[in-house]
Amino acid sequence: EDHLKMVDLIREKPYGDLIIDYFTDARQVNTVPDGRAPLREIVANISRGNSYAKFGSEMLFREHPELLHHLPLDRVKKVTGDGYIDTSLIGDFLTIPVFMAHGHEGNGAERREPRATPRTDLHCEPIANVVIQVTGSKLWTLYPPQSSRSLRPKISPDGRAYIFSARDPGDEDLQTIERYSVVLEEGDAMFLPSWTWHRVDYLPGVTALSVSFFHVRIKDMFTNNPIFALVTFPNMLKEFFGVKMQ
Repeated sequence: EDHLKMVDLIREKPYGDLIIDYFTDARQVNTVPDGRAPLREIVANISRGNSYAKFGSEMLFREHPELLHHLPLDRVKKVTGDGYIDTSLIGDFLTIPVFMAHGHEGNGAERREPRATPRTDLHCEPIANVVIQVTGSKLWTLYPPQSSRSLRPKISPDGRAYIFSARDPGDEDLQTIERYSVVLEEGDAMFLPSWTWHRVDYLPGVTALSVSFFHVRIKDMFTNNPIFALVTFPNMLKEFFGVKMQ
């Protein structure tokens, strides 16, 4: 598959020279990246399998939109419909972040140890998302919108447009709330509507890379959760004008 070549491509010039922010230890409860390095160094470090680093950066496709032809765009467009996926929209109404980390023992769906492995903690966003699992696999846990009050929502502390759960990732009460779990395997795609609560766990012994197509559906943004849309609107403007981005 052509999209599998992207893992090797992002180590090569000029893509591997791109300086991006990343999490040096993604086991920790931290919403703001604390490291910065060339993309090739971060990818090489994660690929060795002994690192807890994780990156989630939009800068690769923002700087090099030509890489999009390595992805199954036809599949993405079938999900989103016309008018959402176009290179002219990147940076305005379309953001395409790449996520990568290596999973370690102790983060199975049954145990859910909060400090055992890289992960993305429970949050929701105003944008809709089509995620493509390029290599490896990841565990997604989804909570319906009506669970919001039980998840103790708070506005992001870093000035970006999302809502995160103030519950500790290891809180056993989270297991009693209605939720859905799905493992995305290599080549799978999944659509998340605006304001879908989700947590992502990297599976033991698996190096996983995925690409997300964050696209703006203004009607859904304000109808799916009008309160969240209003309280995050100032941060949406910051992201739209490039004041806040990763």
